[in-house]
Amino acid sequence: MKGDDVARILENLTNAEYHASEGISASGLKLIGRSPLHYWAAYLDPKREPRVETPALKLGTAIHTAVLEPMRFADEYVVVPDSAPRRPTSVQLNAKKPSDDTVAAIEWWAKFDEDTKDKTVISRDDLATCMSISERLRQHPAAQVLFRDGVPELSMYWEDAETGVVCKCRPDWLIHSTAIVDVKSTQDASPAGFARSVANFEYHVQAAWYLDGVKACTNDRSPSAFIFAAFEKDTPHAVAFYNADPDMIEIGRREYRRRLQVYANCLQSNVWPGYPAAITNLSLPAWVLKAANDNNNQE
Repeated sequence: MKGDDVARILENLTNAEYHASEGISASGLKLIGRSPLHYWAAYLDPKREPRVETPALKLGTAIHTAVLEPMRFADEYVVVPDSAPRRPTSVQLNAKKPSDDTVAAIEWWAKFDEDTKDKTVISRDDLATCMSISERLRQHPAAQVLFRDGVPELSMYWEDAETGVVCKCRPDWLIHSTAIVDVKSTQDASPAGFARSVANFEYHVQAAWYLDGVKACTNDRSPSAFIFAAFEKDTPHAVAFYNADPDMIEIGRREYRRRLQVYANCLQSNVWPGYPAAITNLSLPAWVLKAANDNNNQE
């Protein structure tokens, strides 16, 4: 993508198409933060393994669809009926004289697979999880306002003015000139618990990246807020909505700018370094030192 093709917004792009497209994303910058070598291994290594959707990622995608696009969820996801026969084994499929029950099962599954070839099959437990989380989020007072108007899963591309690098982002829910809503799973959605998740998983870097990306793609009509819609993975799937404060956004912006420059330098030099080559002094984390000092003071 070059020139006029860079700054653009695409609708109806699949997750797979977005991830395969040109441009560095917030996820890519996260890997750059670990080391450029990790980014190269994940995205540029000619011998890299194909991207595989894990069960956790599959469930996460289903939850996002149920929350943000419930009508599409109903069209694209299906559960195996309780009345379905056991799926035939490879031995049964290759048997010279299969039983009548096996023949019936083979025919049933052949028809089911054909009828659902364009759908995603999920377990009944996963369906219940999707419905429970979607209901919890949608019933929250903030959701009544935020999800009233907006567009899900827009794929956005722009060229960074400072580095010339092609960038991309895919906001969960965009309310033009108002807010970006990002749906996040967490173990603890309380203010203190989710703040730890923001720091640990660098959601503040993503927040700044998305806000600036939308601004670049919409002629400076930048949303004024980045809101996390946090839900707990475990029952009762408690939810909370949090607005990223200005300090969080500014710290995230400084960090993504630093990483973007590292990425641009690596693209130019085609050198993707890993961890430091020299022997480095290693200290215990600050929280361990603090705990040790506190214990000493108590003795």
